Amino acid sequence: MGFFDTKASFEVESGSPIPFLFNPAELSMSLKATWDSASDDEEPQFQGMESEELSFTLLLDTTQNPGKPATSPTDKVQPVTKWTSQLVKLVRPEAISGTNKDTNDERPPWVRFQWGDFVSFKAVVTSLDITFNLFNPDGVPLRAECAITLMKFEDDDSWPKQNPTSGTPAPERSHLLQPGETLDRVAAVELADPTAWRSIARANGIRDPFSVRPGVQVSVPRRGA
Repeated sequence: MGFFDTKASFEVESGSPIPFLFNPAELSMSLKATWDSASDDEEPQFQGMESEELSFTLLLDTTQNPGKPATSPTDKVQPVTKWTSQLVKLVRPEAISGTNKDTNDERPPWVRFQWGDFVSFKAVVTSLDITFNLFNPDGVPLRAECAITLMKFEDDDSWPKQNPTSGTPAPERSHLLQPGETLDRVAAVELADPTAWRSIARANGIRDPFSVRPGVQVSVPRRGA
């Protein structure tokens, strides 16, 4: 099976996978480095990488759904909302394992965007815009364009995947800072040594470890580096 024969899909944290009816026509990746300086005269200091973003548009068209083709005008085609409603659930907060609905401690589920061996991107859906542009005579929506933006949830596989036989050295890990998390905590989690926060600060050009904001992705050097 070739790459373009493989359908992309979402693996969902709290539900069944969502297969795509059609592969996206293109993917857009966004990377952003954070720099900061106290004044115009001070040299900017690298603060780290923000989370990677991946954007694409899905075409959902049940009139061409190979699973349920319409063979005559009297056949009923499934409404496209069967699929768009699954995407909406990826944006709205829900009770995930480890959260508490009674205390409003909820969040949307993470997803893994999977497309053959080319891309595996574990992320959260930060933006979803749905445009319905085809209806049957009864007003049932049959086609929709869904513009989706994903933000990396945690370091999973590199995007896009490199050739495993290329001999590229194993990259440093990276860590997405959560609210209230400090570099010594990151060092304890990633390196089992909270005193190794200095090596993380050095690797990311961080002079003030207390100035690093949540949402910044920092590189974690290998131990002894």
